[in-house]
Amino acid sequence: MLKVKLNCPICGDLIRARSLEGHLENVHELTGTVTLRLNPTHPYAHEP
Repeated sequence: MLKVKLNCPICGDLIRARSLEGHLENVHELTGTVTLRLNPTHPYAHEP
């Protein structure tokens, strides 16, 4: 299984990609749609 880790765009903590949604909701109290820019010229957007 592939484990992907990334830095939280708000606090910079290293977390697993699968945990990002819960981290943003619980720690930073964010809800709604989040757009991550993995490459500044090609944005990746996900709307659940």
